[in-house]
Amino acid sequence: MHFKSNVAIFVDGSNLYHSLRKVLGTQPRLLDFDYRAFTDACVPRDYSIISRSYYIGVVRRPSNQITQSVSHAQSILFNWLRSSGQRFILREGDLRYRNGVFREKGVDVLLAIDLVIGALRDEFDSAVLISSDSDLIPAVEFVRSLGKQVFYVAFDGRRTIGLSKKASKTIIWTKASLIPFL
Repeated sequence: MHFKSNVAIFVDGSNLYHSLRKVLGTQPRLLDFDYRAFTDACVPRDYSIISRSYYIGVVRRPSNQITQSVSHAQSILFNWLRSSGQRFILREGDLRYRNGVFREKGVDVLLAIDLVIGALRDEFDSAVLISSDSDLIPAVEFVRSLGKQVFYVAFDGRRTIGLSKKASKTIIWTKASLIPFL
């Protein structure tokens, strides 16, 4: 009898966006990217995906033209991610705009908490982490200490060595390997 491993996928949305932008050398059209097919390709074939969570900072109170524009674009993206073709669970932190700069608040903490709690509750056997945020290293270490696998998904030129060392396996995507998902 073959045991089929249950996998939970954790996507740091902002980190994914900036990684795609760097690897592709252009501004990615987020609604053209097939998130579901991409996350499927990050998981070994004999594993079963039980959840896909997308973590993102959200503009809560659009107060000027810039924040209103971002809020509108987010609404369209979120509807796409929740659609039957993509089927992501959205996990929202805050996106604040101050002095001409956007900053996310609470997103990496929320992802780390979900990763740890999911492992403690035995909700998955393996996790796929699509983020190069080194703040997640302690969560990855803890999840691994519970006997879980963590597959770290990185992008050419944006790999975090610390995450690679702590993860069970590192999967690196290049520009050429990303083309089928655009």
